[in-house]
Amino acid sequence: MTGSRPSPTKSSADGCGALVYAVALAAVIASFADDARTEEQLRPYTVVEDAIPQSLTGAKGDVERGRNIVVNRQVGLCLLCHSGPFPEEKFQGTLAPDLKGTGAPAFQGKPVLTAEQIEDVVAYLATLRNE
Repeated sequence: MTGSRPSPTKSSADGCGALVYAVALAAVIASFADDARTEEQLRPYTVVEDAIPQSLTGAKGDVERGRNIVVNRQVGLCLLCHSGPFPEEKFQGTLAPDLKGTGAPAFQGKPVLTAEQIEDVVAYLATLRNE
């Protein structure tokens, strides 16, 4: 990103940690979309360096449910900004990178935002209120 500070390189685990932060950021954004679901939203977690190594639910994620969250404009909100391999979905976003290929090794260790930038964005989003 132009004008952003590079993040220090520690190991290939840093990229995975940044991906975890990005997913957490997406979860925070999605939680703002529906305040009625706050009872179940936040579960205890532990951050180790820049990663959340343990599952938040104790179960492995479900691919099909995950896809449904990504394409659902009332839950995940992903397609407001991203496009991807979802031919049935019209009107996909163009503001953020295409999601096609994001599971590829070429993206490992290459986060879009640094951990510090993600924390800053989350801190800012937390200040936004319905006033």
